[in-house]
Amino acid sequence: MSNIAYDWIALVVAAILFAVLSFLKHKKNAGFTTRVLLATAFGIILGIAFKGHTDYVGAAGSIWSNAITALVVLLALGLFHRAVCDSVHTFLVRVARVDLREDSHRPTSVRKWFDTACLA
Repeated sequence: MSNIAYDWIALVVAAILFAVLSFLKHKKNAGFTTRVLLATAFGIILGIAFKGHTDYVGAAGSIWSNAITALVVLLALGLFHRAVCDSVHTFLVRVARVDLREDSHRPTSVRKWFDTACLA
């Protein structure tokens, strides 16, 4: 067989293994840890069985890996923004004694800045 045929066979086998994992999740109620360990074992077996012929599977894995990386970066930036806003809020309320409550009748420039930067 040609190299491209082995690449396609590896992709079909990977799709079947994904279907097995989906079946375990939906029909057998397998836990997340079990599915992750099985997926790891399936990946190792697939890599050994089709050594050097996993170009198409690797492309799908690369797309998946990049998508996860993008999500993690967005979550990390969101957590960083929240941490900075919490720190600024603590400083303003406890140290600078600025009234940031909604019912405050005296909106200050600091409160406007805080509302714009951290609550938007």
